[in-house]
Amino acid sequence: MREPARDRERLQHILDAIITIEQSRAKYATPEQANDPIIYFGFVKHVEITYRS
Repeated sequence: MREPARDRERLQHILDAIITIEQSRAKYATPEQANDPIIYFGFVKHVEITYRS
């Protein structure tokens, strides 16, 4: 079983990643950028890396 304090820390990292993505989203608002798989996977990878920290 995981330690509750560690779980809370991981959840905070995930929340921070989501906030960063939300704040950056406006930069990529054009339809071309919104449908760009590289930008999409960059956001996904940001959350993955943060979650594994």
